[in-house]
Amino acid sequence: MQRNIEEVSSMGFEFLRVDRTGTGSEKWAVVPEHIRKSGSIPLSLADMEVATAPAIIEAMEKAARHGVVGYTMPDGPYREAVISWIQRRHGYTVAPEAIRCTFGVVAALNICVRAFTQPGEGIIIQTPVYPPFHNAVRNNGRVLVENPLINENGRYTMDYADLERKAKDPNNKLLILCSPHNPAGRVWTEEELRRLGNICRENGVLVLSDEIHFDLALRPDRPHHMFCSLGQAFADNAIVCTALSKTFNLAGLCCSNILISNENLRKIYDAQVLVEGFDCIPYFAYAATIAAYTQCDAWYEALLDLIRDNNRVAEDLIRERIPQAVVSPLEGTYLMWVDLTFLGLYGEEFDRFLAEDAGVWLDRGKKFGQAGDGFVRINLATQQSDVVDVIGRLADAIAAR
Repeated sequence: MQRNIEEVSSMGFEFLRVDRTGTGSEKWAVVPEHIRKSGSIPLSLADMEVATAPAIIEAMEKAARHGVVGYTMPDGPYREAVISWIQRRHGYTVAPEAIRCTFGVVAALNICVRAFTQPGEGIIIQTPVYPPFHNAVRNNGRVLVENPLINENGRYTMDYADLERKAKDPNNKLLILCSPHNPAGRVWTEEELRRLGNICRENGVLVLSDEIHFDLALRPDRPHHMFCSLGQAFADNAIVCTALSKTFNLAGLCCSNILISNENLRKIYDAQVLVEGFDCIPYFAYAATIAAYTQCDAWYEALLDLIRDNNRVAEDLIRERIPQAVVSPLEGTYLMWVDLTFLGLYGEEFDRFLAEDAGVWLDRGKKFGQAGDGFVRINLATQQSDVVDVIGRLADAIAAR
């Protein structure tokens, strides 16, 4: 039976929106003033509008009271917490020496692009996909090679024939995998990942797997499979990027855990990190990571219920109020992908419709690649009334056209 938001709150965790005024929030900083004044909440950038787990807040407060905010390293207790969480939640045992820490997954993506490819070489991405994938390729002088996903009535699958053709090109050295996929909401099956992994191994293409949403698989029948868990042959040809930022709303701590099983790949990665000029983690991330991964299982389970409930309510409301829209089934992440191309609005005209006519602030699909133009991504990680309000505003504007 589905639990509603009141029942989730009764578990001891209230997922209520927090006022972020005066916090430097990147999401809120770009919201037009007329949308702010209307009371519409931005459901855009992928952080949550609700507070992190109480145990994490307490741990960070304790760290602040300690008073010495010094250089901090991922020591034994830190690594043990990471290993314990991944074993408990994903059934995979990480070797302590495989863990590397960076200032966020996006930083790790750029480090890996520079470490494992040369300017002018090709990097494969599966579009539509998270914008920093595009940026990490182009901004580092590499060649962007698209392996577009196949969209069948909102459900996305991989185009293996196209992938194999592009993997065979000796200039293409790296594939950046998004798993679970943002924005399509897919949690790739083990079979899908193995097929991708075999194509890459057979053609000398390294897999850089962004698994920042790895804890946010929403369906019991569709668990997340870490790429490194597929077997040693796959782990040896992969770098897996994880973080607690999406799971526990801690993006501002800028800390990720990168898993590199292959010793030779670790050496190359470590050499690039020396060039980048950092070798520690944020002070507060240390306490937050240990607390999150050792004390917050119940909060995490309640969060998953909130996302499932918000997704159910959003799907029902869109089906009722905007029946022409196509909603991609949300298997993982808290980001709903909605096809509004029936409106016939694209580019700046679509942007104006959303901001001016509907008065909503959502991620426009075009930023994820050309195939996303006319789509929106809706962030469900807030209190349920915000989701209902924004979809209602969007539906009213569509009805008024």
